[in-house]
Amino acid sequence: MTTPVLRPTFFSFLARGVASLTVAIGLLGGPVLAVMPPYYEALAAQERITAAAKGRLESTDVLKLAVVDAKRKSSTGNNCPTAEAWEVRGQVMQPLKGRKAAGEKLVLRYSRNVWACPGPVREELPALRSGETIEAYLLCERSICRPAAGALSFTAQAAFEEQTKRREDDVRRLGPKP
Repeated sequence: MTTPVLRPTFFSFLARGVASLTVAIGLLGGPVLAVMPPYYEALAAQERITAAAKGRLESTDVLKLAVVDAKRKSSTGNNCPTAEAWEVRGQVMQPLKGRKAAGEKLVLRYSRNVWACPGPVREELPALRSGETIEAYLLCERSICRPAAGALSFTAQAAFEEQTKRREDDVRRLGPKP
């Protein structure tokens, strides 16, 4: 399995610059707030939605998945962020796309970051729980799968479309006025 490479964009460079400036101000004794201006935050969020939409389209399998067992395998970091490695065992309830059949078992592996410090808006992968039934957009090789669309891999299509529209509306509302 290969991991997709995220290429730096203007907004990621802007975010790093704002973060560096924030740290510098904090070191000089000033207040520390690690946030981008609202319009740039909205653009960055819209960019993440666009990348997730591409991942959802490229997923090998879209499933209604029953979570049989979910375990956090490890946790490292200082809460800013803490990286968690997860292994989830699931059973296909209904295949919506791909080659998986109802009743088939699979293992889903992913890592997630948990942030306890302030900062820009982040969409993070959820901590799945035993007994949940979710809509999952996955990249699978045999019975081993991983999320196809980052944090939005477990968002139902209707909710994803609603979130996409909200992000587009934010960019229009907060953007430069003619």
